[in-house]
Amino acid sequence: SGGESAAINADLTDIAGQLYLGDGLNAKGEVRFVSSVIAKDVDCDNGHFLNPNGNALSFDSTVIGRSLRIGYDSSAGTDKDTSLPAGFVARGTVRLYGTHINQDLLASGGEFETPAGQAIVACNLKVASRAVITCAKVKGQVDLSAADIEHELDLRGSHFDGSQAYNRIAIWANGMKVRGHVYCNQVQEPNQTWSFSVDGLMSFQFVDIDMSWNLYGAT
Repeated sequence: SGGESAAINADLTDIAGQLYLGDGLNAKGEVRFVSSVIAKDVDCDNGHFLNPNGNALSFDSTVIGRSLRIGYDSSAGTDKDTSLPAGFVARGTVRLYGTHINQDLLASGGEFETPAGQAIVACNLKVASRAVITCAKVKGQVDLSAADIEHELDLRGSHFDGSQAYNRIAIWANGMKVRGHVYCNQVQEPNQTWSFSVDGLMSFQFVDIDMSWNLYGAT
């Protein structure tokens, strides 16, 4: 897939417990758990996955028994490299093609950087509860086409920059199904407001949202 060679290649792995890939992990090269089965949580909070010319983190066709965490956890450890943000960082594509997550996808505060390519590939993703990508910074395209989310899709306060992506498409969600609410609005805190913003195009053609879609304060 280009970039450096794999830092971890664990395709077709069966893990009966949790998988920890965060709290200070600094991987230079692709981390792969493709077509695997992980019975409990996959915790990548505060992990740094660096493969800017290829795939940084790959869970294609993997079944995750509980939640996938790819965000910022202020209570957890982080990489000693102070030139990188404290939270989850992916420089290179995060791949969730056909991934099944039996609880939540939690990506609040994460940073995803593939400016001229695809930052997140999550087409045909299935999430049995919530997909929460709040206050995240994304450079590159997010592909949620044909994703199936049982409860809400929460994108509040995140910034999606597709200015260098193909056709300037920041979010490609054609054919997505959400059985709850979709939130693309701002987050208000006592000392700060996080606006939902998109630099480029949001493509939501043929999307099925069973409840409301909130775009209040979006820019």
